[in-house]
Parts: sequence; C-alpha cells; structure tokens
Amino acid sequence: MFRSFLGIFLMAIVIKLMDDFLDKDIDRLTDQWNLALILERALVPYSFILLILSLYFSFNESVSAFAASYTIGMAGDYKERLPTGLYSWQEGILVLLIGAFISSIYDIIAALANICLIQIIDDLIDLKRDIKTKNHNIVIIYGKVNSYISAGILVLLALRFFPARTGYYLSAFFLLNLLLGFIKKKYGVVNNDY
Repeated sequence: MFRSFLGIFLMAIVIKLMDDFLDKDIDRLTDQWNLALILERALVPYSFILLILSLYFSFNESVSAFAASYTIGMAGDYKERLPTGLYSWQEGILVLLIGAFISSIYDIIAALANICLIQIIDDLIDLKRDIKTKNHNIVIIYGKVNSYISAGILVLLALRFFPARTGYYLSAFFLLNLLLGFIKKKYGVVNNDY
C-alpha cells in the first residue's frame, strides 16, 4: 500500500519536473515560478534518481501514471508534429499503448481517470493565473460548468472502480502541492536572471 503511494508520489514529482523543463522558457518570460529554473542542470540527474525510485517502489503504478500523464499532455496541441514524425496526439496514444502493454489495461484506465481528474483540479486552481498568462487550460477551453461536471463524473468513476488508487493519486497531488508551496516560499518567484 505505502509502496504504491510512494511510486505514484515520486512519479508525480518526475512529471512536474518534466513539465517545468518543457515550460521553462515561457515561465522565464512571464516571471512564473518553475523548478527547472531553480534546479538548472541538476534537474536531469534528480529526475532520473526519482524515476528509478518510483519504479522500484511500484513499477505498474509508476509506468501507468507516466503514460497517462504523457498522453494527456500531448492531447493539448494535437496539430503539433514531434521529432518522431508523429503528431502529438498520435505519440500520446502510442505511449499509452506501450504503458498498457508494460503494466496493464486496468492500470492505464485507473491512471487516466485519476490524472484527468487531477488535471481538471489543477486547472481550476490555476485558472486566474492561466487567464492572465494566456496558457492553455481545460477550464478555459471547456468552461467551468463542464469542468465541474467532468470532475464529478471522474470522481464517481474513480472511487467506484479504483478507490485505493484514487486515494493515492489525490494524496500525492495534495502532498506535492504542499511540497511545492514550501519550495516556492524558499525561492520565491524565479526572475529572468536564473
């Protein structure tokens, strides 16, 4: 039980680091707080250490959490062609299929439901900032009412079919945001000089 939570929590940190790395240039320009700007070159080795630990504690949950997060991240800009030659949505589906093959379809569905739920919650939290910075955000695209309805449906489905994992995912999300709050207090807003 605790190993599953640790695997999901550590993978959440890896996903956050990857996301911040991809967004670092935009965040630097808009003076947004970003771990990649704080960690600089240390980001890659730290990410690999956390990735290895995540896989050690709970291989299936870690693989499925990463695959689901990658797929959802790729769904935002479906017209973009990536270095593989595939469109982002195609690459996302490929990673999801690989994740299902490595872990299981059940693990992938559980991860997708929970990551979608967390993405909606996170976008609701970041709504004002994302409107100001003109970031893509599920709530901005689909509206508050649709986002609340979707979140409600996902909560019901996740609690019905994956209650323990939903607890792990939501606990990891809460703990990660708490940790990020402490780090943000220490480093404040990263300026353009980083």
